[in-house]
Amino acid sequence: MIRQLTQEMAQSLCAAPEIEQKMEQLVGQLETVKGKKSYGYLPESVKKTVDEAVDKLEELLVVLSLIHISEP
Repeated sequence: MIRQLTQEMAQSLCAAPEIEQKMEQLVGQLETVKGKKSYGYLPESVKKTVDEAVDKLEELLVVLSLIHISEP
């Protein structure tokens, strides 16, 4: 079941240009960040991009399905 959902997620990501744009923006920002790339150490502008990308990912039904499967 999880394997099927992850395959569906990969297909959904390819069909969501706004997610692809956010991820490309994030890659560009992370290239300029020195030091740790953990969320807590990131500059506020990069954290904002991460949050926006995650918000977009959560809009995908397949991602929501995976979240609900992993919740205890």
